[in-house]
Amino acid sequence: MKKLFLMLWLFLGVMACSNDNNSQIEKEVDEFSPVKLEMDNVVQSSVVLQNSTMGNHPYASRHLVIDHAADWQILSEQISMLQETVDFDAFTVIAVFDQPRTDLGCTIDITEVKEFKKHLQVTFDRLQKVGIAQMPSLPFHIVKIPKTDKQVVFTMVQE
Repeated sequence: MKKLFLMLWLFLGVMACSNDNNSQIEKEVDEFSPVKLEMDNVVQSSVVLQNSTMGNHPYASRHLVIDHAADWQILSEQISMLQETVDFDAFTVIAVFDQPRTDLGCTIDITEVKEFKKHLQVTFDRLQKVGIAQMPSLPFHIVKIPKTDKQVVFTMVQE
């Protein structure tokens, strides 16, 4: 009888512990599901490179989060096609620069921005992999999203 009572007591104890953990996990998942953020395209293009700058462009293979007008101004001075004025009280700018390419026309593409509880995930890909002309270039894509202070994680789509 004592063994039966002890086994029943242990069974109830284990069930009580496992239910608390599962309900806590379910509660955390329900509190915040990932949300796909709307993004506005600022510019998607390529910087034509001189052969001498092919391997050492200051933005080659970089991912940027721009929160301030001063940083935007610095980038605009490096890339003359950035003419848009951005309200940094309302928006955060995300920029992805590819590695230098030998063909003009290859692209780097920000395909999705997802908001998680503690971070944003920016997913990017190379959707146009074949260029249209033999000319060294640095593909880039710049978007703006609603203002955020969350950490940004960049993820390349694996082929």
